[in-house]
Amino acid sequence: MKKDDIVVQQDNDPKNMLRLEKKLFHDNNVEVLDWPPQSPDLNPIKHSKVNKCYKGRSCPVIVHCSDGAGRSGTYILIDMVLNKMAKGAKEIDIAATLEHLRDQRPGMVQTKEQFEFALTAVAEEVNAILKALPQ
Repeated sequence: MKKDDIVVQQDNDPKNMLRLEKKLFHDNNVEVLDWPPQSPDLNPIKHSKVNKCYKGRSCPVIVHCSDGAGRSGTYILIDMVLNKMAKGAKEIDIAATLEHLRDQRPGMVQTKEQFEFALTAVAEEVNAILKALPQ
C-alpha cells in the first residue's frame, strides 16, 4: 500500500490529535478530512468524498470519532451495506447488519439520527445506481 492510498477522516478533537499524529499525517501527505467534534452524524458530502477516494482501490479507510462508536459506527454501517450491494447481494437487512456490528462493539450507531442518516446514505447510493442503469 502506498501512502497516497490512505485517507483519514476524524473529528480533530484535540484529545484525538496528538502532535506526533499531526506531524505523521503532514509529513506523509495523508489526506485528513475534517469532521467537526461532537457533530451529530456524518456529512453526506464528506462521506461521498471518502468513497470516491477509495473506490476501486484495495486500501483501508480509517475513520475515527471521539468514542469510536457513534459516528464511526454510522460510517462502518454504511460502508458494510454498500459493500454488500457492490458484491451483488439481492437483499440487505440494514437492521440485522447493525445488530451484527453491535455484537462486536456495543454502542455502534448511537442515535436515531445516525441510523436515519445511514438509511438516507444507502438510499442515495441506490438511487444513483438506478439512475446510472440504461433506460
